[in-house]
Amino acid sequence: LGKLCGAVDSYSAMTMGRPGKQSMPTVKALKILYNESTQYDPNIIYALEKVTYREQK
Repeated sequence: LGKLCGAVDSYSAMTMGRPGKQSMPTVKALKILYNESTQYDPNIIYALEKVTYREQK
C-alpha cells in the first residue's frame, strides 16, 4: 500500500499546479515515474497509467 501511495503522491505533485510551479503533462509525469524504477514499482506505474488514460476518455 505504501508503494502505491508514494507513486500516486508523486504523480499528483507533478501534474497538479502548485504555487510557483506549473503543472506537468500526464505523459511527461508518467515517463519520469517509469524512469525512477528503483523508487517505484513499474507494475504500479503501469496501473496508474491505465487508470489515468481511462479517466481522460
